[in-house]
Amino acid sequence: VPLATPQEMFGGFATGACQIFAADLVNIPVARIRATGYDGPYKLGTKLFSRDPLCLLTADHDNEWASLIDLMMHILITAEAQNVTKASASSWGAQQLESGVLDETLIQRVVNVVGGVGNLGELYELHMEPIVPRNGLNLVNMDSSSNSSGLLYSIPYGDLRTARSANLTGTILESVLEAGQVRCAVVSPTTKQGALSDFHQQYCNALTVALFLDIDESVMVPVSDESSGFDALINGEADVFIGAHVTLEYLSSALYSFSTPTYFDEDGGALALATLNTDPTWAEFVNWIVVAIVQAEEDGITQANSVQMPVVNLYGEDLKQMFRDCIAAVGNYGEIFNRTLEQSGTPRSGRNRLNAGLDGPQHFPVPFR
Repeated sequence: VPLATPQEMFGGFATGACQIFAADLVNIPVARIRATGYDGPYKLGTKLFSRDPLCLLTADHDNEWASLIDLMMHILITAEAQNVTKASASSWGAQQLESGVLDETLIQRVVNVVGGVGNLGELYELHMEPIVPRNGLNLVNMDSSSNSSGLLYSIPYGDLRTARSANLTGTILESVLEAGQVRCAVVSPTTKQGALSDFHQQYCNALTVALFLDIDESVMVPVSDESSGFDALINGEADVFIGAHVTLEYLSSALYSFSTPTYFDEDGGALALATLNTDPTWAEFVNWIVVAIVQAEEDGITQANSVQMPVVNLYGEDLKQMFRDCIAAVGNYGEIFNRTLEQSGTPRSGRNRLNAGLDGPQHFPVPFR
């Protein structure tokens, strides 16, 4: 029964024209159906049939503002995980200033945000809990053990075929295409870290093949530690730093952009691909590749059937097969993990699994430092 608006949908349910309907969670809670005057049997299911997360949207040309909004969201999530509340934010800030461990600017931002509105849990309880009880994806994943539900989750692609005006002039993507190679900073491995370094190198290969169809155009820039990796970005020695820890201090600095996390370590930190925050076009391209690798596993697409990856029109005709080329060369997330980490004795578990069934907590509390 086609119905154009939520009001028509509720009316059809109340009159018996339909016995079941599907819609966004915020449109079908018990409180809203009761407000129509319907007082009969009604039950809201828990199974999600789509993955359309809601977010805060900013203008594409203002990366500094977008970074601040992103930081604010991470502060709300981490504050809930660390039990920093509206009531305790001020005293928490005083304790942190006294300890001298965290950056003062970050401390003040946490105090301002959480002290002003509360943490994510407090916000949800105040504004959303009466409408949509909190569960599943909307919870914070606080379990860093091997038993944790997975955190690998790809947002919907959206419209990939519509051409858009992507002006690459002056971007890192333009310079990478002109140079014919991707320079990837990767921390030089110790014996223990060797497999993880191999894992990171696969992402360099993925970026390279998406652009040039040739893994040989990957240029590894070995760095001694994480600080040197970020220095390589700032000094122009690398185009991307792979395996960077995402922290609130790094986000607060507004110097770097981070991709969707690619790996969660045993210390509870998220590792990602970092790029300079001054170039949103390059950061966006890098993240597209990261997301596509996870999406491929979710869709059951492997190296063998990579042709099933979508054709895209994000960066012009020359890169329309960037997803297919990427997966054909390195495979999906599971394939990459298996031939690097799994074969070296690191079993895939906990947060490094897919968020199967879309019912596990999806908010990740980024560490302060």
